Amino acid sequence: MTPIPLRVSNKKAYAWDVDDIAILRSHHHICGVLTGTLPHLSQQNVFLGVPLLLMPEEVVLLVDKGLAILVDDRHAHHDPSIVELERWDAERRRDVEQQLALVEQHDAMEALNPDRAMSESAILKRKEREARKARGTSSRAESSHVSN
Repeated sequence: MTPIPLRVSNKKAYAWDVDDIAILRSHHHICGVLTGTLPHLSQQNVFLGVPLLLMPEEVVLLVDKGLAILVDDRHAHHDPSIVELERWDAERRRDVEQQLALVEQHDAMEALNPDRAMSESAILKRKEREARKARGTSSRAESSHVSN
């Protein structure tokens, strides 16, 4: 069995993989505390998600038994080279250009037929509302002209 990577941040160890958390809980009886938020739940004080925060004692037990390894994330990642940065920037620019082209294409289609997005009943209701508004404006104008 490969050791479970425990990510260290601010002197605390976290398990981020759901499968690893299941193994820790079911095979090794390590409970930990789920500390992450779930975007689709409004009651964040009742239901929490990944990552799993482990107590120092749990971490020591897992590492001593060879069941887990500690990963210091700050040292686990390398700085990108100039070539990697240039490639990333070129891809980002290409993605932005594609998105802008799609937006322009969508806007052009919408401009050709502005009523396309509305159902026929919505169009009819809009015309009736505009007609009532026009009648109301003209009748108010006539009544104010007569009273003067």
